[in-house]
Amino acid sequence: MAQPSAYHRLQVSVLERPRYARGRPKRDGVRTPIAMDYVLNAEILEDEPAIERRRKMAGCFVLLSNVARDGADGEQILRTYKEQYAIERNFSFLKDDQIVNALFLKRPERIEALGLILLISLLIWRLMEHLMRTELKAAETTVPGWDNKPTSRPTAYLLTWTFRGVMVLCMGQTRRLHQPLSPTQQAFLRALKIPEERFIHPAPCC
Repeated sequence: MAQPSAYHRLQVSVLERPRYARGRPKRDGVRTPIAMDYVLNAEILEDEPAIERRRKMAGCFVLLSNVARDGADGEQILRTYKEQYAIERNFSFLKDDQIVNALFLKRPERIEALGLILLISLLIWRLMEHLMRTELKAAETTVPGWDNKPTSRPTAYLLTWTFRGVMVLCMGQTRRLHQPLSPTQQAFLRALKIPEERFIHPAPCC
């Protein structure tokens, strides 16, 4: 007996399959079976009422918000709520074991200072992503991504990985790159609106 699932049921039937002798049939085309085999035929059927109830449940969201009703409709509130994962993903950077476990600060004021530094770093991290993506979208262009696949949504991690190994040699008042920047690195600098000369002639801090 077929056991039904939550949204489907299995319908099984027995089919007869005649078995004939070898060789060509008679001239009149009549073939007499020498035995009868039986096989199981299984068919998966959807439970339409159960699926429809599930669809209605999936489309129902209870929204509790302190936003005034006239300030935003239900769709905007729901969209904002669903975008919270991006914020949680950002703060996972601050909870990284390689960052937190590598530091030991005893005084509370130093812990607060470290938290401020990490938050500012995270702000700069996301600001670089936003600037690159906005510029690429406006210019309708891309930069080389992982495996040199073009992308219009580069990440800050991809940016830092692209510039790994870049060295600036300082000899007295002279500064020069250890080797010229690659076309990929130049494309990222254009997306950031940073001239290549900034490696050699950094902008003054004040």
